[in-house]
Amino acid sequence: MVVNDGYLIVLFDLPVKTKEERKRYSRFRRNLLKNGYLMLQKSIYYKYIRELRALDIEKNKIHKYCPMEGNIKIIRLTKKQFESIASILGDKRIDNTFIDYIEY
Repeated sequence: MVVNDGYLIVLFDLPVKTKEERKRYSRFRRNLLKNGYLMLQKSIYYKYIRELRALDIEKNKIHKYCPMEGNIKIIRLTKKQFESIASILGDKRIDNTFIDYIEY
């Protein structure tokens, strides 16, 4: 079975000490949002990709607007892998089940 769809996850750690660094951080974040990425967590964004062959196109887009300083990682996950990510929100219930541990 060939898997053609999945998710791209962009993780980044950019400097924000100076006014110019904060501008570059904001510009990078705005470009991610403009290109269809959603925030999963602060500095972690994801996007559903229908054809994973488009991965290189997406990486090139990100490369065009990424700042020179900082650290940016791009991870590709299949839809099944992405959906298997566990979410724990303190002592909250997820799917009506109390979670006090997770088995992998």
